[in-house]
Amino acid sequence: MKLRLPEKGLPVGMPYKVCEMGVDLPSQFLFDLRSLDDALYVIYHPYQILWDDMVNDYQGEMLDPRYHIGVNSGRCGELVMGHVLTDGQDNPVPEGKWHVWRWCEPANAWAHVIAIESKDPDYQRLLVHRMWLQATYNDKFGNRGYQKMMEEADQAGREKIQAEKADLMNEISKANSSMMARVRDNFESGRTQATAPQKETITSYAGQGNRSKMVRPATDREGGIVLPESYDD
Repeated sequence: MKLRLPEKGLPVGMPYKVCEMGVDLPSQFLFDLRSLDDALYVIYHPYQILWDDMVNDYQGEMLDPRYHIGVNSGRCGELVMGHVLTDGQDNPVPEGKWHVWRWCEPANAWAHVIAIESKDPDYQRLLVHRMWLQATYNDKFGNRGYQKMMEEADQAGREKIQAEKADLMNEISKANSSMMARVRDNFESGRTQATAPQKETITSYAGQGNRSKMVRPATDREGGIVLPESYDD
């Protein structure tokens, strides 16, 4: 099934890539989008572009120009939702991503919602959830309310990571406390020479009469110090 765009606010006859459900994007993701808002559509961006908050095929006044749909269409030959960025040699910069846009009937224009950065199902489910949260918070508290909610969620995530790191260091400190006490006692008693600790390994096998012993220098991990898992030997 192919999802064609409504012929509203778009240049007449402008060619564009039609989204095919299950091929370009998962059907479930597209159904979830429309369940959020039936004015949401996915539009393919062949090139990187700049856009205004609202765009249509209106270019604006001479003293108040605006980005508009279809600009540079003669060169690109495809639907573009704003001003095409170039590489400095007048060549369009490729992008190749699908974006979510919303048709705004009262304004007779299109509003950009978000870029779809991945086809991963978990990412797309999170994307739909974030959009649902934004719509819910915008209705109740406005756009600033949604931004504040996301900032608080990010801050809580950072604090959780820091708390987990602090707990780990506390556990390590407790595990090392007795050894550090011995180090302190030795230092206060003037015993500061390196002790060159060694690791002894007894080897044996079934029926062996005399067991053999191997002795080698102990590593930091074997010397009694407890270290985080990320410690590099």
